[in-house]
Amino acid sequence: MITARRVLTGPDGEGLDDGAVLVRDGIIAAVGPQTVVDQLGADASATLTFPDATVLPGLIDCHTHLIFDASADPVTAFRNSSDDGLWDGMAERSGHGSCSVPE
Repeated sequence: MITARRVLTGPDGEGLDDGAVLVRDGIIAAVGPQTVVDQLGADASATLTFPDATVLPGLIDCHTHLIFDASADPVTAFRNSSDDGLWDGMAERSGHGSCSVPE
């Protein structure tokens, strides 16, 4: 069982204050107000409590490696590119026409 001050339940920020998530065998079994989920998870072996936190339904790893293109073999394309070609490709893939790197 995971309890938190707030549990987000949907993509648009819908959520529950004082919410809980019941996990059984690595699978989410219930999400709801803590008072309700407590009853469902009376047999929970452990409870993780986060009174000042928000539990999210999941995170999507949306980072990118602009150095690589979307070809079938981006590593070979990288190895076969000139420095200027790499910079131009990163600028194009960033959608901004320029790319900078902190020194």
